[in-house]
Amino acid sequence: MNEQDLIAERKKAAEHNDTARLAALETAALKRLDDFLTDENPVDSDDVPFFFAFVRAFSDTENGDLKLCAKKAEAKLLPMLKEFDRETGLDFSEPVPSEVLERNLNDLDAFEKQDISKNPKFGQIYGLMMKIEQIDDDGNVLKPADLAESIADAGKLKTYLRLCLNLDKITEETYFGTLLEEMERLLITLFVMDKAGEPLDENEMRAEYEKLLNAID
Repeated sequence: MNEQDLIAERKKAAEHNDTARLAALETAALKRLDDFLTDENPVDSDDVPFFFAFVRAFSDTENGDLKLCAKKAEAKLLPMLKEFDRETGLDFSEPVPSEVLERNLNDLDAFEKQDISKNPKFGQIYGLMMKIEQIDDDGNVLKPADLAESIADAGKLKTYLRLCLNLDKITEETYFGTLLEEMERLLITLFVMDKAGEPLDENEMRAEYEKLLNAID
């Protein structure tokens, strides 16, 4: 059973309140994390974001050993995530105190659990995304809600990367402001493909976003 299977099975078990199944899945997840931490079963660079999602999913647990392993795995994944997405601009050359990293991970986890679709700050971008229909390579029309979910998930990952090593405490204003910026940038790159490979500065991003708003409205 791979990481994505474990996530799916865990969700089913939680929905049915199957505590025995949950315990078995958490045991399997703990073994996978141990193997990762000891380099017995490393993660391919292309699979880093998926493994990150697996780690975050199983970090929400009452199992102390699993929670600790998940925190260690997150810390180990940080340089790998940076390599996967260079445009974040993170600098890993300076060590971050373990207590600061733990504080940031806890704060980010709490913010990520909030439903941003109901947050007025995100009203405009959600209204915009719900007007967009994409067509995949097979000619299938993708639902706007699926696009919104993908943009939000990717935005949360990028926000995590930008803020996880902050020495200053991450405030709610900082988190959601950064998340909105990343979601806008991701949405823009869907339509401005020639600039997708290089970061837009703040003025360029705002100009492109306004163009997108006007074009869709």
